This record gives sequence, structure tokens and C-alpha cells, in this order.
Amino acid sequence: MVAIEKPIYLFLLLLIPLGIGLNRYFRYWQIKKQEEFGNTKALEQIVSNRNHIRNKHKGMLQMGAFVCLVIALINPKWGTETETVKAQGVELVFALDVSKSMLCNDVKPNRLEIAKQIIAQTISKLGTDRIGMIAYAGNAHPVLPMTTDYALAKMYLQTINTDLISSQGTAIQSAIETAVDFFDNPNSGKAIILLSDGEDHESGSKIASYAKEKGVKIITIGIGTPQGGNIAFFDEYGEPQLKVDREGKVVITKLNTEVLETIASESNGKYILGNQTTFVVEQIKEALEEIKKSEFKSQQLAQQKSQFQWFLLAALLLLLVDLFYLKRKAFSLRFFLPKRALKGIVVLIYISSSHGLAQQKIPSKTPALEEMNREEKLRLIKSKAKEAKEKATYNLGNTIYKAKKS
Repeated sequence: MVAIEKPIYLFLLLLIPLGIGLNRYFRYWQIKKQEEFGNTKALEQIVSNRNHIRNKHKGMLQMGAFVCLVIALINPKWGTETETVKAQGVELVFALDVSKSMLCNDVKPNRLEIAKQIIAQTISKLGTDRIGMIAYAGNAHPVLPMTTDYALAKMYLQTINTDLISSQGTAIQSAIETAVDFFDNPNSGKAIILLSDGEDHESGSKIASYAKEKGVKIITIGIGTPQGGNIAFFDEYGEPQLKVDREGKVVITKLNTEVLETIASESNGKYILGNQTTFVVEQIKEALEEIKKSEFKSQQLAQQKSQFQWFLLAALLLLLVDLFYLKRKAFSLRFFLPKRALKGIVVLIYISSSHGLAQQKIPSKTPALEEMNREEKLRLIKSKAKEAKEKATYNLGNTIYKAKKS
């Protein structure tokens, strides 16, 4: 099975039709400009060393290189490789309040959803820490035992809602006791991240004392506002309702920071106001850095192999071929050979054709070939070749001019 790590880069493939269109337009513009100069067949004779098929080939090479680079960016993965990892970190338990008061929307979309976002983003920032998860209201309910499978943890997080626990209330004491029992490594640093609006009638010092005895720090996250808000929910008919008390008055739930601050202080932890998700995650990360890390047992992790390097290599090879694939019919010898080698080739050509040259009549003002040294012979051959080329070009241009004028 093939997996794609960064599929967002597939949108770059939409640039291919644009590139093809621009290339066709440029070639059309070139042809039109050439037709303004003269007859097409005559122009082909002037630039006879040009090869339009090679231009198409170069375009295909460049397009192929671009496609390979895009595939390298998305990093396709297939095959598996096993890696032994020595995990080092802390043991961490998330305790999430799922009482009905967490449905209050004094923070958007509501307190529960903000808390779940904080947990998900915190998990994404972790390295090799072991994590567990519980939900609590009138009592505590284990959701996920200690694990390093972060994908599994996020999946279980999405299943948490206020209907998970039937008995209502905010039993923070029960939540902390259950969370402490999750820890199974006596030498590791331990922390509980407790997310709640703090509506609890229990004493903060009493709640924190049990965790402090076990060497567990509690980081409390307050979700909500001091002004508070209503508790909105849907009844059995799907109609939106507001929670009311026994006297029929609409219930107003407010953030209780005093309880949460006391719990954090008594356990040598930290209290964080949790209404800005990014800020909260950074504060949690800083707090976890202060907790002692320990080495967990080695784990065998099987994961898919990244194959981007093969496509990157293919792109580089295509670009190299494009670099040396000239637009002309033949490669220039000057491109490959040094100046002295070119002179030697010219001399060899002259020597092999010396018999033909000897039969030609040389003007009296020109010294005999036998009396010239090698440099003089080379200059003579070059001058004759240049003169012939200029004459041919002039004749062809004159023909084109007359054809266009007529």
C-alpha cells in the first residue's frame, strides 16, 4: 500500500497545463515573427542547423523533471522498515472534564471542544512521552491506558462527549485518584494535565495532597470566562435548549479559577488560562520541560519507507540530460574539445585534403603552401571558410529579399 506524507503538494501538478499552454503560445509567437521576416522554407535553410523536434524533447525533459520533483515533495511511502527506539520522556495523563457545564459557549465553539483541541495539539508536540487519558464528571472513567501511540490517542479523544458519563457533577478528586493509578513506572517523571471549568465543591488542598504524595505534578487548564454563560444542549427531539435549575431559572456557569490555582500550587504544578489554544500548548510544553525525564524500555517500531529520494534522483538526471541536450542538430566540437585540439583537427583535415589543394591554382600574391608554417596554413583555411560562409549567407539573404519584394 502506498501512503502519501504531504498530499498538499499535488496541487503543483495543476501548473503543468499552464506551462504547456505558455510554451505553445511562445512557439506560435516565434513562428509569426519569423513569417514577418521572410519565406518559411528560405528561413529553414538559413537556420538549417536548428531542430524543432529537439525543442519538443527538451520541453518533455523539463516537464518530466518537474513531475518527479512534485512526487519527491509529497514523499510517497511503501515497504516497511523496523527501527529500535529507546523512548525517553515523562508519563502524562490527560484528565478531561465532561460535565454538562463544559457545553457552555462563553468560549467558541464551547468549553469541551476547546479542551479537546488543546489536548490534540499538545499530543502533536510530544516526542516519546507516554500518555493516558481519562474523562470525568460525577465520577472518573478511563478512556486510554498509558501508550506511545499518539494516533490512537487522538482517535479516542474524538469519541469523548458529555454523554460518556451519566452521573453529573465535577468530581476532580476522583479524576486525580484515577489518573495517579495510571502511572506504572516508579522512576519516571509524572504529570497530570487537568482541563476543567473548575466548578467543584471540594477543597483544592485536599485534592492536590494525594498527587503530591505520589510525586505527581498537576498542570490545571481553566476553560471558560469569569462572566460565564448558559449551558446549551439538544433535547431528545433535537431541539436546542438551555439548562435550568429546579426553580426554572436559566443556569449560569462561570470559570472557577480559585480551585484550579490551588490544585496546581499544592502539587508544585502550574495553572494556565486555557482560552487561547496556541498559547496554552506552548505553556504546557514549557512546564513539561521542567519535569524529569526517564528512559523507557526499547520498542520495535515498524514504519513505511520514504521513497522520495528515487524521484529526486530521476529529476536531477532529467535536468542533466536537458542541460547537455542542445537545440541544434549536432553538438559543437568547441563545447567538448579544448582550443589546441580543435587546431589539431583542422590541421589533420588539411593534410588529408592536401592533394586536392595542390591541384588548385593559388594566386601569385599568396605564398606557396609548402612555404607556410602551420599557423599560417591554419589562418588561411579559416579565412577561406569564413569568406565562403559569408558569401553563401549574402546570396541566400538576397534571394529572400527579392522573393519578399516580388
